[in-house]
Formats: sequence, structure tokens, C-alpha cells
Amino acid sequence: MTLNDVLERTTITPAKALGLADGSGTLTLGARADLAVLTVQRRPCRFMDAGGVMLDGNQMLANLLTVQNGKVVYNSNLLPCL
Repeated sequence: MTLNDVLERTTITPAKALGLADGSGTLTLGARADLAVLTVQRRPCRFMDAGGVMLDGNQMLANLLTVQNGKVVYNSNLLPCL
């Protein structure tokens, strides 16, 4: 799965499935300021799919910062305070 596929399937697709028409899952003007700043870590890793099957991978996304409703709710301390 490409990075773009992963991002789409974890942002706009769930927002649409939940019927959120308020701009959730997007970075549009007027939408709630909910976002995550991610980095790609290239290293061996294991994932579990929705069926409980373990999958081996060679890269993963790691969260650096989370903003909810415009406020920082998680900072990995790898980014300066906003």
C-alpha cells in the first residue's frame, strides 16, 4: 500500500464512512483543526491486520505531534512547542 493510500484510508475515508460532513479528515479552510504530524521510520517492523494476521514491513509511520480542536494534545518532544 502506498503512503498516499494509507493517509487516505486513515483520514478522509473514515470521516466519510462516519458521515462527518464538517470537513473532518481534510485540511480545508473552516474545518476543525485536528491533525497529526507524522514521520516515516524505515526499519523492520510487524503489523497486525484487522483479521489478527501478523505482517512484516520495512517502514512505519510514527506520530510526532497531535493537534485536536486547534490545541496540541501530544508532542513527542522532537518538535518545538507551538
